[in-house]
Amino acid sequence: MKKLAVALLLAVCLVKAAHVAAGPQDWNPPAQAEAVKQSIAKHPDGIVAVLWDGSSIPPIKKAMAAGIPVVVIEANLPDSGAMSFIGLDNYQAGADTAKQMVKLGGY
Repeated sequence: MKKLAVALLLAVCLVKAAHVAAGPQDWNPPAQAEAVKQSIAKHPDGIVAVLWDGSSIPPIKKAMAAGIPVVVIEANLPDSGAMSFIGLDNYQAGADTAKQMVKLGGY
């Protein structure tokens, strides 16, 4: 998570934007959902969130309906309501890795 925070801060500096971190820095989906809810009340220009489970989908959809763009990173779920997703498809990455391992293993 620290690498992600450093990358986000670098991006913020490059575009000269304000950045306010909110929510947990560990695995805590209910706290993440609450952080998105609390962010909506502050009327930010945008929200970046990790979507580890479905608890954040209602607040993400509420933010989008309020005109606050939401970008989901690292993990996503179908019908998240977010404007965009930045990350990889973990299932596909696992399948591709398994195929390469079998290939390299000579099976």
